[in-house]
Amino acid sequence: MKNGHDNLIPASELTPEERAEIGRRGGIASGAARREKRRIIDMIDAFMERPSESDPGLTNEEAYLRAVIRRGLKYGNIDLMRLRAELRGELVQKNEIDLNGAIPAVLTDDMIVDDDFPEEKPKKSAKRKK
Repeated sequence: MKNGHDNLIPASELTPEERAEIGRRGGIASGAARREKRRIIDMIDAFMERPSESDPGLTNEEAYLRAVIRRGLKYGNIDLMRLRAELRGELVQKNEIDLNGAIPAVLTDDMIVDDDFPEEKPKKSAKRKK
């Protein structure tokens, strides 16, 4: 077996019954994968809708987004800018030009209130004794 493909049989060499069985098994596996993905998405949605334990008055989703925005501002995370633009429908695809001159919004410091985010204190590393 040179490249691991020696044991494969082309579909043209299979009987119609064999092709149908392979297709049926593939359809069953595909359905199971879709159901599992949907189950995971539903679990995440349910968790995000619950009240946040760390930020009273907010849902987990709102608290999560605040943390993402804060980190993006602190470290200049360009992925946050892309996510925000995508969520607002402002993401410009390659080779796409806005002829109306609209400029995608930019995330700025005034979009959040500093009081919403308690300052994180850097962790102190333990010093070794000599």
